[in-house]
Amino acid sequence: MIDSRNNKTIESVDAIDENLLRHELHFNQALLGIIEWDIEFRVIRWNPAAERIFGYSQNESMGKTALDLIIPDSAKSVVSDIWKKLLASEGGMRSTNENVTKEGKIILCDWYNTPLVNENGNVIGVSSFVEDITENVKAQKIQSALYQISELVQTIDDINQLYEKIHQIVSKLMKADNFYIALYDEENEIISFPYFVDEFDSPPEPCKLGKGLTEYVIKTGQNMLVDADLDLKLRKQGVTDLIGPPSEIWLGVSLKVKNKPIGVIVVQDYNDGSTYGEEEKQLLTYVSEQIASAINKKKDEAALKKYSEELKELNANKDKFFSILAHDLRSPFHGLQGLASILKTEFEKLSKEEINAYINEIDSATSNLFNLIENLLDWSRIQTGKFDFSLKQFSIDQLINDIKIALKHSAGLKAIVIKSEFTDENLMVEADEAMIRSLMHNLLSNAIKFTPKNGKIEIYYDIANGEFIEIFIRDSGVGISKYNIPKLFRIDESYSTPGTNKEKGTGLGLLLCREIVEKHGSQLKVESELGNGSCFSFKLKLA
Repeated sequence: MIDSRNNKTIESVDAIDENLLRHELHFNQALLGIIEWDIEFRVIRWNPAAERIFGYSQNESMGKTALDLIIPDSAKSVVSDIWKKLLASEGGMRSTNENVTKEGKIILCDWYNTPLVNENGNVIGVSSFVEDITENVKAQKIQSALYQISELVQTIDDINQLYEKIHQIVSKLMKADNFYIALYDEENEIISFPYFVDEFDSPPEPCKLGKGLTEYVIKTGQNMLVDADLDLKLRKQGVTDLIGPPSEIWLGVSLKVKNKPIGVIVVQDYNDGSTYGEEEKQLLTYVSEQIASAINKKKDEAALKKYSEELKELNANKDKFFSILAHDLRSPFHGLQGLASILKTEFEKLSKEEINAYINEIDSATSNLFNLIENLLDWSRIQTGKFDFSLKQFSIDQLINDIKIALKHSAGLKAIVIKSEFTDENLMVEADEAMIRSLMHNLLSNAIKFTPKNGKIEIYYDIANGEFIEIFIRDSGVGISKYNIPKLFRIDESYSTPGTNKEKGTGLGLLLCREIVEKHGSQLKVESELGNGSCFSFKLKLA
């Protein structure tokens, strides 16, 4: 007789064994890491997926705490808080934490933890499912960075703002406290540093290609990760030279457009050699193409804008030129013709005083006309590039004294005193003498023109750093309002007022002065106040 109870017991055991086998297969073949911990946070089970994620085998991990194995110092307090809540049986908890692998690599993991409870309802441990999401997060960051960089070209007008935003985007991918962008001008073999943030160095001046690491990347086209040892090795081999303080780790990635180098993007750390590795090099390489494209597009836009502005100024120059020819150059001739006609037809009827007055007016008109033609010719030659710019050494004292003598008559007619510090003929400058003569003649003529009778003009100077002389022409004239000062040097705005004796002008003289001063690498400065005179100044290089 068969005992049915024994059959049921055997079936129950078989079912349990089958469930255990199924559970074990699931545990071992699961794609997610599965870890079980006791209440002391020690490993009691560790599946193969957890081994792939963290690098420890089950034997290596058994009996070890999570804090010892996979929790970096930066996350220990957070994880301890999570553990306390789990042991208090507050239900399952999901979290994203930084973890550390057996090799010491920091990874980002998603965790889902649930308390393990016995038949009495007591928590006896925790079961965890874990997934390494480092690569997914990295891919998302790269995609986000690429999208943001492409958007910058559309939303930012200023290329300097573009560089700053690129720095901010790279900072989200890796540490970028010391960061710079170097651009390469292949035609002139010049390297420049339009964006440079560094805790020790100042931005270098544009220069010819040297033997720095940046230039090495440009020349070879290779992306370089250079630690202190490799840096020293390259210098000993004569491949590179040390430029600036040595860093523990230097990462430079080539910026290319259509496989042509346009520059380099660089991050470096002076203290910690582990800051950058192959992963950071790969990240920077991923975004470098988009960065290069954005910079190149913005540079093209800037060049187009500059060309448009130059074209606008060229048209304004042309309009000004024809305006002078049509009006300012013709008007004096009308006056001369009228005066000459009076003298010709009514000479016998005129008194001696009237004749003298007419002759003085003719003399003044012809003098102004001559100056106008001189300025017009000089200005047009500069605009067309036909004015030979010839630097030579000469005495600025002698030149200014010559100008004073030439304008002595004009100043005397208004009883204007010209006081000058220029008495030593040994004060030498290096400049284009013809241009500076025209410049000083115009500035001093202007000062006489707008200074009333019995006024005063001072010409003085200051030596700057032993390299430059700054020359000042100050008058006690009518002055210029702050509103009108910007108009003095604008070709598209005509600003010319009669002098204190109704002397006429075209406004061309100051435009010429600005061109001459800028040719000499300086800037024509103006300080003026309506009713309190004006002061014009510029710098020249001392010989």
